[in-house]
Amino acid sequence: ETVGLEDITFAKCVRVALDVLSGTHASNVGTATHYYADTIPPPKWARGHMPCAHIGHHLFFEGIA
Repeated sequence: ETVGLEDITFAKCVRVALDVLSGTHASNVGTATHYYADTIPPPKWARGHMPCAHIGHHLFFEGIA
């Protein structure tokens, strides 16, 4: 089955993807470059760092070298 832009969910996904590609979609994780699920023990790289965002079960981090 082919899905087209008349499908509301697909159309929203396309709009978000285009916004991301054009740079107009605001990030909800800042400039995070690392993340992990809070259902596992913290990785070594996360120790001593504060997450910049916590979305669902994922912790996001900025400034990790």
